Amino acid sequence: MEVLPHHIKPEVCHTRPKYRQGKIPKAVKVYTCAQESKYLLVINIPSIGVHNELTKLFSVYGSIDKHKILDEYPCDKFCETILIKFNKIEHARTAKIKLDNYNFYGGSLHVCYAPEYESIEDTREKLNERKYIVSIKCKKYDSIKYGTPEFDSKKLKKVKKKLKKTENLTNTSENIIGPQLPSNWVKPTITGSVSYDQTVKEIRKKMEKTQSRDHYVSIYPKKRKKILQL
Repeated sequence: MEVLPHHIKPEVCHTRPKYRQGKIPKAVKVYTCAQESKYLLVINIPSIGVHNELTKLFSVYGSIDKHKILDEYPCDKFCETILIKFNKIEHARTAKIKLDNYNFYGGSLHVCYAPEYESIEDTREKLNERKYIVSIKCKKYDSIKYGTPEFDSKKLKKVKKKLKKTENLTNTSENIIGPQLPSNWVKPTITGSVSYDQTVKEIRKKMEKTQSRDHYVSIYPKKRKKILQL
């Protein structure tokens, strides 16, 4: 087996302007649809028998279909390489971004795409997915810019459904929850004199109770504790 040029780790870019430089220096590279793949090569794995731990680490970012150790792949001493196939390209993309240069048992992993291991069905599926995504994005852009009838018709249908629901609720009396009032019902009016007299009487009763209680406590100081407890 040979080491292909897209397996080699690119050098860090030092010519980027300051406003585009991040905290961690990185290489600038653009991946096309042909270069991306479900297959990932994981290089510089320490040969300590940690294959299960590595698959668990990668399975966090998506479901893995299969994984295989490549004994014939040229690598450093006391290191191994593993080929991992994900169920979706999105999962492989996130795993590559997160786990490239990851410190794993004392060694920094190098993760790269391996489209040379794809079959004809895999490439066909990948290209069809990309076509579908591009077509959806183009339709959305056209609907925002020019107002295509495809997306406008969907919005109109939703609005019509909401209007029908509101009309049914307003027109029909069966949908009203709870008891209904008669048509001849009139809201009762309360005069201010009645409510004022009632409040005055209640306040006077409370004042009389407190005065009698204080007088009883002053005459009989021994029974003061019992009265206060009440």
